[in-house]
Amino acid sequence: MSLYDTPKSGDGRKRLGYMPGLGEDECWNWEGIKDPEGYGIRRIGDKGVRAHRWSYEHHVGPIPEGKVIDHLCSNPSCVNPSHLEPVDQKVNRQRGKGTKMNPDIRETIIALSEKGLTHRAIAAQVPVSQATVTRLINGTISYIF
Repeated sequence: MSLYDTPKSGDGRKRLGYMPGLGEDECWNWEGIKDPEGYGIRRIGDKGVRAHRWSYEHHVGPIPEGKVIDHLCSNPSCVNPSHLEPVDQKVNRQRGKGTKMNPDIRETIIALSEKGLTHRAIAAQVPVSQATVTRLINGTISYIF
């Protein structure tokens, strides 16, 4: 039995804390506690676990040994299991270098920055972490989807 195992009831979305009303293809953004990189943290007993890992195990099954969970949407707050894939760490790092972002989200981030919003305030309005907002605005990364 995994640390992430909990009794299943319904589809688990409500317990996950994702934004209600979203469809299967959209990001389910974690609305609970997040770490500094934007990953959701779910409390299980006395341990904090990453919400996306719990979501994958709850909806799909155990994470294969030696694998990490990659966000295909490049949104660390997303817990939608259809956006999560087990890969080895090397693949996860390689994919991270060519991060993907919807151009509409990129334009929204830039527009909100031009209005004078803080990076934290912008991150609260879009499905990416504050660190990603900062890197995009500072020009240290560019995104294509």
